[in-house]
Amino acid sequence: MMAQAPRDRVTEEKTQRRRRMDGTLDQSMDMKLAVPPQIEAEFGASHRLRWFNDVGPRLYNATERDDWDKVSGVEPRPVGTDEHGKPIYAHLLMKPREFDAEDQARKDVMRREVENAALNGAPTDPQGRDRSEASKLFATDGNRISNSYSP
Repeated sequence: MMAQAPRDRVTEEKTQRRRRMDGTLDQSMDMKLAVPPQIEAEFGASHRLRWFNDVGPRLYNATERDDWDKVSGVEPRPVGTDEHGKPIYAHLLMKPREFDAEDQARKDVMRREVENAALNGAPTDPQGRDRSEASKLFATDGNRISNSYSP
């Protein structure tokens, strides 16, 4: 029987490093919770599906003050612990796509108003500073938002 040759340290380190580096470059994608395929097939066309963590009033605000509903038949998933060591769970919620589109359009209008105000030199900060105070601002004339980008 033939004895295996001992592996040198460089080969051993490369093997260990390779094992640790397997995966995608953007590993945040690996950390996202997937929607169960049967739920996606049933509700995916008519509803937006999203996981919400039960931190603070997030779940209450989404289900009571907004149009999100819990998806029945999907158990909450543990995603971490809070500062007191209690588990944090993610709950799968769904919202009708037409309601979601209306909400996103409303957010887009507000975002475009802020962008237009910034492009026109109007104040965008809570203090309401106007152009007369421009000399007190840090940004130089070379730092501008241009009209070259349009989504």
